[in-house]
Amino acid sequence: MANINDFKAKLAGGGARANQFKVTMPFPGYAQVGGEIEDLAFLCTTTSIPAMTVGFVNVPFRGRQIKIAGDRTFADWNITVLNDTNFKLRNAFERWQNGINNMTDNEGLSNPVDYQVDAFVDQLDRNGNTLKSYTLRGAFPVEVSDIALNYATNDEVEQDWISNPIGLTDAFRKMVNVHKNNESSKTLAEKIRSNPYVCVEFDNELLIIRKGKKLCFNKKGEPLWATQIKRDPQEQKNLIL
Repeated sequence: MANINDFKAKLAGGGARANQFKVTMPFPGYAQVGGEIEDLAFLCTTTSIPAMTVGFVNVPFRGRQIKIAGDRTFADWNITVLNDTNFKLRNAFERWQNGINNMTDNEGLSNPVDYQVDAFVDQLDRNGNTLKSYTLRGAFPVEVSDIALNYATNDEVEQDWISNPIGLTDAFRKMVNVHKNNESSKTLAEKIRSNPYVCVEFDNELLIIRKGKKLCFNKKGEPLWATQIKRDPQEQKNLIL
């Protein structure tokens, strides 16, 4: 009979730790002033190894549906960085976005090579050695989040949330996009079916929770409200409005 020692023997290295990682991402030349790559490696506090999804195609055969593999897609890649008093990384991401689309004249770079970069996520062991590396190709900032300011906030450092698309399959983004595009609830279900999320049904409402974000629907599939748990723990701000 297996015992605890057998289990420990199978858990190589004591298991990979979620808090042992390093993010390396070069900025386009026009967005740099110097030192951003090194700063990001230290000040990036959260990220993820994006989910991978292989879709499927239904092929009819004599009254039955046979599933065959479709295209492979990747979820969005998001990072959270601490904001120093120089706003160094925040400014770099803003310059990056401004190069893509200038707020003054609505012009910007048209060649993806000029604004896309390859980012790297290294999973480390407890001694700082690399266990596994991921290369995220063609990243650029789609969203640089708001920074919540509050007189009542104490003992907290500001953080920026950056969304970089490497395949637009993040469940929350899909939900919002379906709502914006007036697509059907069936379309929404098809888009998020393969993504890991928590679904809670209560009375006439359906609550979906994924990566610290909540979205609530009625029974018709119409979005009622959405919030980000970490930034708004009291859920006072409805992102749908």
